[in-house]
Amino acid sequence: LSTQVILVASSRDAHHDNVYPTSEYFIPPSLRLTNLHTVSDPSMINVEGLFIGSTAVDVIKHMAGKEIS
Repeated sequence: LSTQVILVASSRDAHHDNVYPTSEYFIPPSLRLTNLHTVSDPSMINVEGLFIGSTAVDVIKHMAGKEIS
């Protein structure tokens, strides 16, 4: 079993425009590793047939703010 690293882009990053959806990071081919993957925000990740949705948005924070008000 090998470890895979997934970098999810975020519109809050200093080098990205503040737009949603956010495109994935650009990593030059010379710096890419076989276990490093970049994905956009939002994205769907396939892990051996299990599809997982991911986002960098803090959904719980937004939901909690609506519940309090």
